Amino acid sequence: MIRRRLLISVSVLLLLGVALPAALIYYAAFTVQGLQFIVSHVPQRIGRAQLAISAPRGTLAHGFEIARIEIEHERSHLGFEGIKGRLAIAPLLWHTLDVRDATLRRAFIEVRR
Repeated sequence: MIRRRLLISVSVLLLLGVALPAALIYYAAFTVQGLQFIVSHVPQRIGRAQLAISAPRGTLAHGFEIARIEIEHERSHLGFEGIKGRLAIAPLLWHTLDVRDATLRRAFIEVRR
């Protein structure tokens, strides 16, 4: 009886250990709310640079669109508009970006003295 309960408990824990990460990956990559969550958790300040991302739409896996990304630094100002793309999801697990296709409507780069 104790072995059976132990076996059931271990089986349930293993199932949760596999199902929970899979559900989180699905939420982040395949839902609109997942992309909104990811963008809202990107830091606005990285070192001495400030980052602003506006109007993300779509999903990472099926295609996303970002209206504007601005990066402000003491030595440069970068602005990108009309960004569209689609990412491969599996390489994200290894902290690698594999962009299936991407387009950029406008890029602005200002180098300061």
